[in-house]
Amino acid sequence: MIRKCIVFFVLICLMSIQSLSVSAKDLHLSFTDSCQIFRAAMKGKPVEGVLGSYRIKLPAYKKALFYASRFKGFDGINQNFSWPADKLSQLFDASFTPVPTIDRPVNCGVFLVLELQDGGYWVLQPVAVDAAMSWIEVVDDSHIDIVYGTMGTDEVDLLDVPVFAYGRSGDVYKVVSDVWKLLAKDKYIKKNLKLRGEKNYPEPFNYLGWCSWEHFRKNINEKVLLEAVDEIEKCEVPVRWVLVDHGHQTQAMDKLIDFKVNAGKFPGGWSPLLSRRSEKIKWFGLWHCMYGLWEGISPEHDMDFLRPYLMKNGRERIILNGSREAADVFYEKLVASASDNDFDFIKVDVQTRDFNNYLMTANAVEAHYNNAAALERYARKELKGLMNCMAQNLPCVFNTKYSATTRVSVDYRLNSVPMARNHIYQGFQNTLWMGQTVWPDHDMFHSSDQKLGRLMAVSKAMSAAPIYMSDPPKSFVGEYIFPLAFSDGRILRPMAPGAPLPKSLFNNVLMGEGVYYVIAPLTGQSAAVVAYSLSNKNMAPVNVDITPQDYTYADAMVQPYPGRRQLPAEGLVYYDWYEKQGGLLKDKYAFSLQNMEDRLVLLCEVNNGWSVIGLENKYLSPVSVLEFKAEKDKLTVVLKESAPFVIYSDKPVLRCSNASHKELGNGFYRIIPTSGENRFVIDK
Repeated sequence: MIRKCIVFFVLICLMSIQSLSVSAKDLHLSFTDSCQIFRAAMKGKPVEGVLGSYRIKLPAYKKALFYASRFKGFDGINQNFSWPADKLSQLFDASFTPVPTIDRPVNCGVFLVLELQDGGYWVLQPVAVDAAMSWIEVVDDSHIDIVYGTMGTDEVDLLDVPVFAYGRSGDVYKVVSDVWKLLAKDKYIKKNLKLRGEKNYPEPFNYLGWCSWEHFRKNINEKVLLEAVDEIEKCEVPVRWVLVDHGHQTQAMDKLIDFKVNAGKFPGGWSPLLSRRSEKIKWFGLWHCMYGLWEGISPEHDMDFLRPYLMKNGRERIILNGSREAADVFYEKLVASASDNDFDFIKVDVQTRDFNNYLMTANAVEAHYNNAAALERYARKELKGLMNCMAQNLPCVFNTKYSATTRVSVDYRLNSVPMARNHIYQGFQNTLWMGQTVWPDHDMFHSSDQKLGRLMAVSKAMSAAPIYMSDPPKSFVGEYIFPLAFSDGRILRPMAPGAPLPKSLFNNVLMGEGVYYVIAPLTGQSAAVVAYSLSNKNMAPVNVDITPQDYTYADAMVQPYPGRRQLPAEGLVYYDWYEKQGGLLKDKYAFSLQNMEDRLVLLCEVNNGWSVIGLENKYLSPVSVLEFKAEKDKLTVVLKESAPFVIYSDKPVLRCSNASHKELGNGFYRIIPTSGENRFVIDK
């Protein structure tokens, strides 16, 4: 009861910070087709964490996307959602209908996108630097305030720092990309941030993984994990890495005592588990909380090296004192607890709350920056990868210089349709901005989920990020897992993360009737489109149209952004992966979806009357093609693995080397290898 009262008090304080009367300075921006960074001095002593604000009159818009948490203040954890509205004030009106399992937005935005009356797009991106940050507060339908501060108490003196970036374009993907390219070059920002395309993608995450959390929760021990690993080793599913999640720490009451593994649960230490490393299970990862454990560090901790570097915050939680020295000492030991025990990577959780731990201390932004920068440095030095989790606020997003993946979705929950709606929607909507700097992690899933197993598997495939299950291994459903990867566990990844199509980007698909469309670029100038029916209100079937125009947006998240694709001279074919049929894509491919259904459709160009779909047993079939050459009457195809594959021909197929063929209709053929070879010559 006492803890609940404290939490309530903190939330009330944060609400009061938001409602402070700050005299905003009017700021008149240019709305031309360009991108700029607005810079200013941030100096003085904050008032309740705030240094000042600017008021901006918005351009005339048709629709808005306000990205913000569902919680009060800054305590959003993994809850930054895209809130669509015709008018911004609607989001904070008493008549606003809460979204199931999400509720309603807080007036503390991290990103804003407007679809303008004249057909263009305007975006504004607040910024976090090493000692201050900004955020968006809606004033009315036509005005926003850009508020900036430290969320701390100490005086600051920052000159010519970026406060926010903004821009306009006729292409929403271009303007978001250009804004982030501009930010990544800024002298204050580039020391802690790189764009996704400039980073190395960790090798383990190219393969299927397994995580202990969603099924076992904290109930892990040596016996449970050894049994799980042995089952993974024996099963046909090619899982190549294992992540040991929460539950291994030496702790009391969710407070960290030591980084050492819990001797009661793991009497043999880590050796019995990591000795199971094999040709199949090649990598192991270890979970840690950003600041020790959920409730911080125990007063009875055994880490003498930390004693000079600790403090209590206003919630009586023991945390690091916010200095660079403290961060170096703590994160060197945190990373070493994994690397010294032969783990390959770490997953670090609750970064957002690390920032919140410092609210109204000396400087919350600076303290979190020190911690995040130290974590990035030591993880890069000692490990093969760092997975960021619960890290959707601005100080976290602007602290990803080396780490390549961050969770963009709410937690997945087994058999929970309401959470799945939000999971899908939030994950892809957040990709628009967070995917500029990281590969967007959509969390783990159960292949054995009775309602959502395939839907979740396909959404993970579209993310281009790590794919990891959490079923007990004996419950793996190969029907949904095998199409994700090759026989060695290597994932068929898109060329860039899947992103929402413009025609559904601004739709209120959770509380309305619209279809949610996501597109990802694949190899060979092909693309994958997934249509979702996600409404919490409209349970009737919805009509879906996939058009050639959709294909032109396939490269939305490619870096550097190349712009919209041209339609191929000979047109496109579509292939409905679920229905196993296709045709020429002329005006549209139309079908209907039941509520909470999805459909995967592949779009492939026609070249000399041929089109190569790829392996029919892989969701992202074109990625299975190593190369192909389309000549007038001959097609040469080289696959990564030998298995039945699908092609299109504008004339009847006559013969295939090393394979037989079967007509599927509408010019499509299944090519069935008759040997183990993976090179095929097909004549028409």
